[in-house]
Amino acid sequence: AKYFTSANIFAGVEAWEHNRVRVAVRLRPPVGSERSEVPVDHAVRADGGASAVDLNEEAIGRALDEPRLRYDAVFGPEATQAQVYASLCAPMLRDVMLGRVGTLMCYGQTGTGKTYTMGTGSGKGDTRAGVDERDSKVVGLLPRALRQLFAEAGKDDAADYSMQMSYVQLYRERFQDLLNPREDNLPLHDSGTSVSIANLTEHPVASADEALALVRRGNMARKTGS
Repeated sequence: AKYFTSANIFAGVEAWEHNRVRVAVRLRPPVGSERSEVPVDHAVRADGGASAVDLNEEAIGRALDEPRLRYDAVFGPEATQAQVYASLCAPMLRDVMLGRVGTLMCYGQTGTGKTYTMGTGSGKGDTRAGVDERDSKVVGLLPRALRQLFAEAGKDDAADYSMQMSYVQLYRERFQDLLNPREDNLPLHDSGTSVSIANLTEHPVASADEALALVRRGNMARKTGS
């Protein structure tokens, strides 16, 4: 069953945690008809205290070389959005404010909870999409990061900040500008020292509310697997 496969959350920051990528796993709870199937923790169990995932060989039906897999952090089905953010994203963003480069990526097959965790759903009647700030329990990592980014900048009286935002989607090997959706096949530009996406629009943002409005606009143009 696909809910046995978790969304892997990769958080990497230059010069953060010994210059390495941190890898975490989040297991989502069963939804819909999955609730009547074999309990997810019968096959896969999260041990957050040990930052490990335990695989039940009997339930899986074969012997495994490594039935216990260790990561930098493990979040079980009971983990909240706030807990995931505090563990993975908040420390990285603080380093970003010091001028370092930060990247957060969710990886997993369709239906494992990437959109919910990141908070990049369309919001089309789906309060579980992680974008509805009226319910603080479901707000995903991206809206939380934008709030923290502008809050941290507002505390710094020693510097002036100018922020621009782009929102791009890689779908079926094509780069689409979600804030200018007609541009759905943007080329990559390799300068020899860096790689960038050519012709990607940049929008000045002066507040978290302005940035989140662009996120919601871009989310409406996103394509998702099914």
